[in-house]
Amino acid sequence: MGTKNRNALALGIIAIGTVSLAGLGIYASNSKANPAPKTEQTASQNKPDIKVDVQSDDERDQTTTITPEFVGDDLKFNKEKKTPPAGVEPMAWTVDQYLRTLNAVPKEAHVLSCTVDNSIATVDFSKEIEAGYGSTDEQTLVNGVLTVMSQFNGVQAVKFTVEGKAIETFGNIDLTEPQRVLKMSDN
Repeated sequence: MGTKNRNALALGIIAIGTVSLAGLGIYASNSKANPAPKTEQTASQNKPDIKVDVQSDDERDQTTTITPEFVGDDLKFNKEKKTPPAGVEPMAWTVDQYLRTLNAVPKEAHVLSCTVDNSIATVDFSKEIEAGYGSTDEQTLVNGVLTVMSQFNGVQAVKFTVEGKAIETFGNIDLTEPQRVLKMSDN
């Protein structure tokens, strides 16, 4: 075969290839893609329904936090409604808020837990609460906790513990027995 025929054959093959590719491109752009085959269940149908109840701060239970104030020789409490953070036990949080207002209580002191059994709340403090208090500071601490706890339904008395152990006193007040709560309206 001569060079002329070879060149003509090569041009013919290139022309056929070009036309084939152009036709394939036109066909692909004008046809609809086949949808993926349907399975009996999709992944989202296998997931359980999970309902999340999100409440605004106004809808969650608010507690009354207190700040002590002496008017003459009388201990009074300034009250303020606040909302505990989500996921935080309201009784422990409210007592902790009160502890933060007392200069005599070490900043490291905090509530480990609050539980209620037979109308008696047990407030369990960290060991830092045992700082030694004068009679006024002790009265302010104990009466404030008793006042804070009065707002919680079913709490009629408070037992004070430190790291799970009953305490006798923070200074002078006998705490060996549960102490009756002090209603906020009584202060």
